Amino acid sequence: MESSVEAFRISIEKQIKYCELLLNSIDKGYLICKKYAMENIGQDTDIDIDETIDIDEYDGDINELINNIQSDYEDFEYMLAEVKKIDINKDVKLQVLINKLNGELRNKKVIIFTEYTDTARYIFENVKDKVDSVVEQLDGGKKKSKEKIVKRFAPKANNYDVKDGEEIDILITTDVLSEGQNLQDCNILINYDLSWNPVRIIQREGRIDRVTTKFDDIYIYNFMPEDKLEDLLNLVDRINNKIKYITETIGSESKILTEDEIIKDKVFNDEDTNSLRRLSNARNKSAFIDELEAQKDGMIPTEEYMREDYKTFLLYNDLNKTRSEKIPNGIYSIKKSDTYKGVYMYYKVGDEDFWLFYDSISDSYITNKAKIYQIISEGNHLDIKPLERDINMDVNEILHRGKDFVNSRVQNIIQSQIAVTRISRVQKDIAERIENMFFKAKYRSRITNEQRKIRQKIKKPLHRGTLMKLRELKIESMNDDELLESLDVILSYIELGEMDNNNDLRGKEIELICYEIIL
Repeated sequence: MESSVEAFRISIEKQIKYCELLLNSIDKGYLICKKYAMENIGQDTDIDIDETIDIDEYDGDINELINNIQSDYEDFEYMLAEVKKIDINKDVKLQVLINKLNGELRNKKVIIFTEYTDTARYIFENVKDKVDSVVEQLDGGKKKSKEKIVKRFAPKANNYDVKDGEEIDILITTDVLSEGQNLQDCNILINYDLSWNPVRIIQREGRIDRVTTKFDDIYIYNFMPEDKLEDLLNLVDRINNKIKYITETIGSESKILTEDEIIKDKVFNDEDTNSLRRLSNARNKSAFIDELEAQKDGMIPTEEYMREDYKTFLLYNDLNKTRSEKIPNGIYSIKKSDTYKGVYMYYKVGDEDFWLFYDSISDSYITNKAKIYQIISEGNHLDIKPLERDINMDVNEILHRGKDFVNSRVQNIIQSQIAVTRISRVQKDIAERIENMFFKAKYRSRITNEQRKIRQKIKKPLHRGTLMKLRELKIESMNDDELLESLDVILSYIELGEMDNNNDLRGKEIELICYEIIL
């Protein structure tokens, strides 16, 4: 679910451009892969011939493919036309926020968190002139100084001598500001959207709920889905369950979502829900809602969601971490499930992880990590392991076939790594700018270690999401400090050692870390 009307509109427009790019490439006699297409949407660049497939090499029905793309294009065009009818006055969620800021939160210091850059900018543009407060906005793609904005928002916490009219009353930000900042001049936080990752919600609260805060109470406002949407998405229950687990594991002294988990303010009303349903049902789309309802009990988590589970269970819990480090490779467990039957396998090659689930019912392999995560999260572990004769699967044979499967994947990766000989154009432009920056430095000693790391990182192969953020930067209008600060935020997740170790899988042994038999 998109966090705002504007974010939804931008997502639709990107899908329309993607369809256009596909149809144009087919007209020219080739197919372009989705990864490359999505990376280059909105970029005025030529298509890299190495990222395309000749039309004659396509195994499917090309006419059927064209028809499907055109059908998707028409559907997205229709959706976009409907969404454009929703102006800011009809955006109930935005209006609730504005009314709240002009009502009980008037003249208060407030921080508003959203997961998405598009939403942060949308809120800022539509709120700044409708409230009698100093409003500022910050996200990872902005060239504004994060440090300066933090000081203007929380001058007391950051020992900053703020000038008249400079202090920020309302700060709208993405999670780029959810860690490592002191914002305790404020005791009011608004979650404009709820992250699938509850750790982020806790981190947001932690920015203002400090030991040194002068406030007796911290107020957190959450925009929740309307009941009918929540029934489909099951988002709030999932977050509550995760927060409860985190609280039981590492402790927490405050409520995260609401007191006793009671929702006080509704954002979506029945009319909004009905509008969504009419949109979904339009143009013979009635199966859409049925599909959502069928899936509501089996929502598949994102990979980011799984990664945060890992952090919560291991990185944030020293006892669990110590125990896991003592577990030998090759360990296994047995679980009883009414839904799934088979064997889950976790192999490791170098620093690459491979998850497999052999489905004994369909005699097939599942490799999607999110789906596998869902499978191994269900069922009950058996304290007393069954006798081997009661396991109606040849587990050793399944493990052997799984290893062969991983080996074939590794060979494909090796070939891909050999083929990658250059970095993207935007990386080259930024790298050249940094080299010029360093060349102009009067004294080499003034170049910090962090700046040297940025230079190293920008020359490495990067994920498509990172490349998209880099392309959003207007480097020609940024000074050197602004560029380095933006790069520091965008590339902060990268560990140089990890990148160097992951470059080559050749000669690496396939290790079976663990497996689970599901009966």
